[in-house]
Amino acid sequence: MEFPFTEKKAKAWSLALLLFILAIITYWNFWWPGVMLAIGLPKALKHGLMKKFTEMSIYLVVFVGIFITVQMGMGGRIIAALLLFFGSLYHFIKDFKEEKKQVP
Repeated sequence: MEFPFTEKKAKAWSLALLLFILAIITYWNFWWPGVMLAIGLPKALKHGLMKKFTEMSIYLVVFVGIFITVQMGMGGRIIAALLLFFGSLYHFIKDFKEEKKQVP
């Protein structure tokens, strides 16, 4: 296997992981906060396989962080909202900077 993976191959692996996690949380009826892992882990895998480690780290911190805080009962609503807010803020700023670079 060649590393980093192509985007097409990384998407295929991430989709396989998503379906696997959905099968597990469906079987165990563990929707909340299991859906956070179902969203975050495949996205992190995709970015990790493409050597985009910053994005991978963001997904892991946000979605696994929400999962852990809810499971441990550490004020999940507030921490989840903050993690999602900062994750979306990161993507907004990243998109804005990339758009600025493309303008001649």
